[in-house]
Parts: sequence; structure tokens; C-alpha cells
Amino acid sequence: HAETSVVIALGDVGRSVMLTVDDDGPGIAADQRTHVFERFTRLDESRSRTRGGVGLGLSIARDIVVRHGGTVEIDDAPIGGARLRVVLPQPRDSAAR
Repeated sequence: HAETSVVIALGDVGRSVMLTVDDDGPGIAADQRTHVFERFTRLDESRSRTRGGVGLGLSIARDIVVRHGGTVEIDDAPIGGARLRVVLPQPRDSAAR
């Protein structure tokens, strides 16, 4: 989650499309980056079922991306928080865009 800023970018990378979402929040520790894609995972201790979130969002997002032939990764954002990077193959027929 962001403190004050979220930066979204979309661009072509070869035959793929890449979406990046950067925030200036606390980030995600390197050893937790694969863990956040597991169902019911909440890294933020302040989040609970009563305060919002059940830990399914990133798991569902990853499943959708993978089913469409893409990848999703988390890294450090240049603005200080986390970067979510989604890469999806472009449609074969450019008219479908």
C-alpha cells in the first residue's frame, strides 16, 4: 500500500505488454515476495478481516495473469515502495487490441 504516491505505466516489450505499478509505501521484503501470492496471506499486521482484506487479491491476480500466458513479479520501486510488474503476451491479431 502507498503512503502518498502510486505510479502506473504501460508499455510494449517485444511481443508482450508490461504493466508496472509502483508505490511509495513500506515495500515488500525480498524473502516475502513469493509468499504474498499465496492465498490468505496478509503481510501487514494491521490488516484483519474486520479491517479489510482476506489475502486473496494478489493470488487471484496472479492466477488470471498466468492463465493468460503472462507473469507477475514484485520488486523494489524506484520511488521507495513495491513494484508490481505484470507481463502479458500481445494478441496475435493486432486488430484485437
